[in-house]
Amino acid sequence: MSMSEWKLHRKGIQIKNLANSSEKGMQIDLLKIEPNWGDKGHYHGDFEWVYVLKGSIEDEKGVHKKGDFFVNEKDAFHKPSSKEGCLLLITWSGNVRLEDSEELSAQTLANIKKSEADIKSGKVKTLAEVEARLRR
Repeated sequence: MSMSEWKLHRKGIQIKNLANSSEKGMQIDLLKIEPNWGDKGHYHGDFEWVYVLKGSIEDEKGVHKKGDFFVNEKDAFHKPSSKEGCLLLITWSGNVRLEDSEELSAQTLANIKKSEADIKSGKVKTLAEVEARLRR
């Protein structure tokens, strides 16, 4: 299994997928969050487990520093931010619903366009690969 390259997830966040199971609907990612980043807030359609590898991230539960582990439960809203930036290891399942539905639509559209280009070029060959990309 080869790891993916770093990709822009959304403004201020880069993502690197380590593992993905479309059958189980879960994935493991590294997230690099820029300093002075703040999220508009989002909901998780299922669980999200977060381990802080470097830096710190803050949300309604407090400040999570290097070595901390925390969980975001299904349908829990949170609005994370990071003053110093951070590197996170995240295992999650289900869809993420952004508080700003226009941003979600733009992200979904970008993923669809990328998937179409990858299908044409032969980089993506199965429906499962396209579905996994659209869930990001």
